[in-house]
Amino acid sequence: MPLPGIAAAGIKAAPYILQGLSALGGVFGKKKKYMDAETLRQLYGPRAIGKDTQELSNYILNSPYGQQLMASAAEQGQGLQTDMAARAAASGLSPDTGASSGASDFQVSAATQAQTVHQIAYANSAVVPSTGNPSFPFYASTLNGVAGVTSTTIKCGSFAIFTLGSTGAIPALRGATSQSVLNFTTEAAVITLKNKATDVLGGTNTNRTPIQLDWISISTAGSKPVVIRALHNTTLGGTPSYTDIDTNTSIAQKDVAGTTITGGHEHWSAACSGAGQLHVDVTDLRIMVMPGETLTFSGQSAANADISIRVGWHEHQ
Repeated sequence: MPLPGIAAAGIKAAPYILQGLSALGGVFGKKKKYMDAETLRQLYGPRAIGKDTQELSNYILNSPYGQQLMASAAEQGQGLQTDMAARAAASGLSPDTGASSGASDFQVSAATQAQTVHQIAYANSAVVPSTGNPSFPFYASTLNGVAGVTSTTIKCGSFAIFTLGSTGAIPALRGATSQSVLNFTTEAAVITLKNKATDVLGGTNTNRTPIQLDWISISTAGSKPVVIRALHNTTLGGTPSYTDIDTNTSIAQKDVAGTTITGGHEHWSAACSGAGQLHVDVTDLRIMVMPGETLTFSGQSAANADISIRVGWHEHQ
């Protein structure tokens, strides 16, 4: 019968007919509508998919696997806390013994255990802090102590060093003054601020604390303008003699005996009238003096001039 043959042919030709219609639509149809960035953001941005993301997160957390992960994390955290408390008690820091101080343990976590990597044995021996230096370096090493092993490897994915609580100064403000007479046109040192590298805070500690300059105050008396410069790590002539600002509470020293200057990097400079005063807040410049470094304030005038310079700074914790 002819009809089934026609129907069969039509069915076989259907895909090609549809492709042709699609091609004609592409030729004679309208252009694709432009979609701006804001529309895309509304349709497919974070807010649009936020609901789906939250539902997926809730599904994972409520699944057996998610519950297992949460239980495992809670167990490890409780185990770590219990282990640290036990170690503290063993070190002497226990209410049962009336301890006033305990050993300082430096630890890393390993599953439910806290692995001690260093200890300051300071149990029951004092009621004051055992560390006078407000900062510590980070150090990692590996030692080969196994016979037959020719090489060992240590890897550290990340580490963090921070201060618990707000940072401040020790104390809030420090200052030093020097008066000098400039009777020549050659630039000369007036006062030098030094950050001690060692033997700080009344002991033999290695210093890692920076000094930050806060302000500079200048007073001059003379007939010609005076130029003041702040030079980092210049070489002083004469016989420099550094004295502690405060041996037990400060990391800074000052020198007023140095004379000529050679080299150095200029951090700041200003000009003051022959008989004038100048006070400058330099906090925003973040002029830092690191341990072992110096900051020299020099003066130069074309005629005899009396000059007084006072600088203020704070010492970071």
